[in-house]
Amino acid sequence: MAIETIEKLLEDHNFLSFKEIRSSQIGREKGNVYLCIIRNKFIYVGVTQNNLTQRILEHKRHPKTKFSRLLAECNDAEINWAIVEKHTSRDELSKAEKSWIVKVGAFGTEHGLNETSGGTGTSEYTHSQESNAANSQRKKEYFTDPKNRKKLSLANAEAHNLNPQIALEHSLHMKQKFNGVEGKIAREKVAIGMQNYLKETDNLESHSWDRGARPFVVVSKDGIQGFFLSLNECSRKLDMNSSHISSVLSGRRKSHKGNVFIYIKLGMTTYEILKIAEEKFAEID
Repeated sequence: MAIETIEKLLEDHNFLSFKEIRSSQIGREKGNVYLCIIRNKFIYVGVTQNNLTQRILEHKRHPKTKFSRLLAECNDAEINWAIVEKHTSRDELSKAEKSWIVKVGAFGTEHGLNETSGGTGTSEYTHSQESNAANSQRKKEYFTDPKNRKKLSLANAEAHNLNPQIALEHSLHMKQKFNGVEGKIAREKVAIGMQNYLKETDNLESHSWDRGARPFVVVSKDGIQGFFLSLNECSRKLDMNSSHISSVLSGRRKSHKGNVFIYIKLGMTTYEILKIAEEKFAEID
């Protein structure tokens, strides 16, 4: 009976992979009752007042239930999703969820993955301060790993390429966030976060390289004073004027505060750097 039910559902509804959901307008619409069929054998009924893309990501991030643990074990080709009803209110969603759980036998059966009869969910649950702090810490730890940040960046880029409407909505959202009523607060928050992030030398180097920085060396007649990736870093550490540093690097000035500035090429040796510096000082003298 379970296999027949699932086969009928697959015929009657537009089931999609997560990749297809994420890159389509369907994945952006809010207020959904959805079905998830795994390996054409197991079924789950869920509801969300948010969009389905976000809800799927939440399931994947927190493998605590029977359903989410099975999701974690499967590849995307074994998992199919479909929206079967849309409602604006939580009450309507809850009623539809209970109805669908009964209809497809998603609770209390061998093929069902729901662990309740539905209708209540967690919408009225209030997280404690400790719980919120723990969730926040988990997210920070997750995105501390550059690989995880890269995954998110690539996923967003792919979604924007596949569905230009998503890119447009994201652009409008960011404009509203930074230029709206609370724009000043949002900009200050980002600025403070970036300042704290760039205080770490490794972060500063990575950030500079990603944005096309060209490393340079500062040399006085006493020898090498330091290697830098950004004008601001050099200006701050050696108490110099960043615009004057830029002028020397571009050739508009010969020196600044008795120093010459030389862009470093790949494989350049200390001997080569000092030789170039000697020639520059000879021109000044």
